Amino acid sequence: LTAAEKLCIFLYQLRTGVTMRPLRNRFQHSSSTISRAFHQVLNGLVCKEFYARHVFFPPDECPPEIRNNPKFWPYFKDCRGTTDGSHFAGH
Repeated sequence: LTAAEKLCIFLYQLRTGVTMRPLRNRFQHSSSTISRAFHQVLNGLVCKEFYARHVFFPPDECPPEIRNNPKFWPYFKDCRGTTDGSHFAGH
């Protein structure tokens, strides 16, 4: 399988949540090939090298409106990047 096919299998399964049989039918490969492709992509996304190169966490800056408000601060004090709506950059 090509890298693009493996990624398609991975994304299709994540998006639809289908079981192995529909994946086999859609991509016309055996269960073992589908499973291997899915796990290869998954392992690639969670490896340390991928994170070190491509994942950047936002700074620990919290807007003063939240930090100084006792109504919001207890709920948002441990959140990162969720209060301003920018979770990651999509390029």
